[in-house]
Amino acid sequence: MAKDFLYKLETLINESQQELDEGIYSGDYDIFSFMKECQEYIKQFRWIPVSEGLPKNTDEIWATNGMAKWIDWWSDKAKKWVFAGNLKVTHWMPIPKLPK
Repeated sequence: MAKDFLYKLETLINESQQELDEGIYSGDYDIFSFMKECQEYIKQFRWIPVSEGLPKNTDEIWATNGMAKWIDWWSDKAKKWVFAGNLKVTHWMPIPKLPK
């Protein structure tokens, strides 16, 4: 569901950006800016396939194998997940910052 929403949002943004570039955009600029902000926010909190990339070496993240999730981090030096053990990590997600 979230992937479909993100796809629709990206399509709408791309179409609006093309109209903007061509000088024919008739939409509200505040809404367009808001859509772009939403897109960036949503991308921060999605499960990222390890095939797309790995987290920074020092970042604690949520890791999953599709059946369980746990907090872990990737070690560039060891070229492995620190706590995964024999579990194969398929996706990871940044952990949100604590509220102030």
